[in-house]
Amino acid sequence: MSGLLETSNVPTHGSFLEVLRLNNWPLRYEWRMTSCLVGLSLVVFCVVATGASSVLLPLAVFTAILISLWRVWIPVSFELNSVGITQQVLRVQSFMPWTEFTYYEEYSSGVLLMRDSNPSPLARLSGSFIHWDGHRSEVLSFLDHHLVDRRKT
Repeated sequence: MSGLLETSNVPTHGSFLEVLRLNNWPLRYEWRMTSCLVGLSLVVFCVVATGASSVLLPLAVFTAILISLWRVWIPVSFELNSVGITQQVLRVQSFMPWTEFTYYEEYSSGVLLMRDSNPSPLARLSGSFIHWDGHRSEVLSFLDHHLVDRRKT
């Protein structure tokens, strides 16, 4: 889902980047997956609409689906630097220092950075998933440098 990779003009140490910027926007970069989500959302809406006796329930369900899929509709930017990760959604930035992450898990489409050492399914909701889409080696070398011995195998 990351579509754009930018590196700053900051000098690097060997082959290591000091600042890594990734823009994640599935609506633009992964349109197949987004189309499937939109289609599934419409199917759920139609099923609820045919079974509902009022118009409010299907609209409430559709609104809940749109809100829950906000990461698909809105571009999210990540900047990885020496002190942590800055996430920007619309014009709101949030900063997460490296010490906040207890471990990370590598997946085929990205990496999940976990804030809680409890590996329960609900704890994963508080994690940050960064898609790499072609920039896997850059992201992993950055994480290996700043999160030494925190990769979950």
